[in-house]
Amino acid sequence: MLLPVAFGRCDPGHVIINGIIPALMMFPAMAATGKMAFRIWTAAYLAVFVVTSEIGYWSQYIPNFKEGISMHEYYAAHPDQVAAWAAKWEALRLASPHGKDLHWSKVLPFPDGLDQLTSKGRVLMTGDCEGNMWLSRYLLLQKDPPREYFDAFSLGASTPAQLERRVKEDEAYRYLMVPQSAMQMLNGSINLSAYQQSLSNYLSKLLQFPVNSEVKNAPYMPDTEYARRIINDYKPIGKYGSFVILEKKGM
Repeated sequence: MLLPVAFGRCDPGHVIINGIIPALMMFPAMAATGKMAFRIWTAAYLAVFVVTSEIGYWSQYIPNFKEGISMHEYYAAHPDQVAAWAAKWEALRLASPHGKDLHWSKVLPFPDGLDQLTSKGRVLMTGDCEGNMWLSRYLLLQKDPPREYFDAFSLGASTPAQLERRVKEDEAYRYLMVPQSAMQMLNGSINLSAYQQSLSNYLSKLLQFPVNSEVKNAPYMPDTEYARRIINDYKPIGKYGSFVILEKKGM
């Protein structure tokens, strides 16, 4: 019953949450089968739900909760700073042709100094958007907003053909903000042994049982391949946070 869910997102938290609907549908089915079947199903599902939820909480979600609590404590201790951020976001929202119908559900840190870049030309953040929502929000309010989609996990490019499309689209931007992690691999090679160990550790933690993943070929790294493709037409001009700022040559 939970296999279709696991094929989508296989970490314990998503498996149990996304599997609630089919699980609930099983209750009337088991009740129609008989009291014993209903009792067995209820006990089994309760055990699976509790155990899987605890695994998901302690292995995956607790860092998010801690980060949220830490941010709340900072906001409570610095109301003037938060008010200043809120005022800057509101002014930017009202000044943007795309911001009139937007409403912020929470105040994020404001990226001071980024206007020195956006005032000169179009800027696109090419990856790690989910981890830097304050930057992606700011860039979406540019006069000419970035392309209409992004994929926080794979740059919207999981295959060479998709990557080719991304490169052609992104060449329309004067500035690109590329994660430093992608740029660092440009002149290096992937250590397959270290990559295999890292992948095995990740899968073992995710699936909650030992995994020894054998890696025979160099993995396809969309972030690094993207950086390798666009570096011929762009030059690094600085950094902002965890991003390298690239400017199109000849502009």
